[in-house]
Amino acid sequence: MKRDPLEKQYSALEAGLAAQDATQFDSYLPTGWFISIDAKGVARGLGYFCPNCKVTFIADAPTAVRCCGNIVKQPSGIVGLFKQLMLPRHQVRGIVYA
Repeated sequence: MKRDPLEKQYSALEAGLAAQDATQFDSYLPTGWFISIDAKGVARGLGYFCPNCKVTFIADAPTAVRCCGNIVKQPSGIVGLFKQLMLPRHQVRGIVYA
């Protein structure tokens, strides 16, 4: 049985992972901050997603997230309250909190 050289196997693996990373999460998570809603319809805090560096918090994200070399903070204060009301909503279908 003849095997491919290890370098060839590794390059094929890297190509497959790069193709998977290019499309991962992009189809169903909104970019940036969003309001996370569980399967029961209850709001579970803010979530965060960055399509460039793939930083993902589905629910209950911390107040500051390190993303693409920067620190991105949640909207806060009076202006932040109105910004939070305008954030997109995303229902997480696979997670149910008790």
